[in-house]
Amino acid sequence: MLSTSDGADIKYRMFTGTKKSVVNIDLIVMKVSIWYLDTSMHVISIFLNIVLLLCSLLPHW
Repeated sequence: MLSTSDGADIKYRMFTGTKKSVVNIDLIVMKVSIWYLDTSMHVISIFLNIVLLLCSLLPHW
């Protein structure tokens, strides 16, 4: 099993000798994807809350 540190180490080795801009772009992509996941989770939870609220307001069959 590869631990997370191993994966990071492999990625670092891959980027060694390449331009710093590549690493910067990679970090930006990582930040954006984390932000996107965070935002989508919030949207999904809000949507689920609205659905649950509507279901509770509707008369039960």
